[in-house]
Amino acid sequence: MKSSQQLPSLMLGAAAFIAAAATVPDVALFAGLLTFAALLIGRYILAGRNGAHNA
Repeated sequence: MKSSQQLPSLMLGAAAFIAAAATVPDVALFAGLLTFAALLIGRYILAGRNGAHNA
């Protein structure tokens, strides 16, 4: 279930790619993919912690 406090995946992906392109332009696509995956995992963990308190 989506929360109104969660960032949409599209925004996370855009932020990951922009950060990767600014820091490592030679491998921006790969770094952006890794950053995006890390952000999704972080969002999942944080949503799980917040959901446990609300249940």
